[in-house]
Amino acid sequence: MITCFSNPVRYMEKLTMNRKERDRMTILVGVKAKKLSQVEAGQIMGWGYPQAKRIWQRYQDQGDAGLVHRLRVFL
Repeated sequence: MITCFSNPVRYMEKLTMNRKERDRMTILVGVKAKKLSQVEAGQIMGWGYPQAKRIWQRYQDQGDAGLVHRLRVFL
């Protein structure tokens, strides 16, 4: 039972990721833990530094959902 706004209910979002996106997440977790640099992450995934930096920023802003392909439709 939900009662006004004094008792917020937290909802979990279901996030479906393909293998490539999960691999990206694993690598970016390494960057977050400072075990990898952005340059190293880019080299592992075959990205240039600007793309690695852009994806890292989106991961920081949006979390795991930021790694899911933009053309996928969420329902």
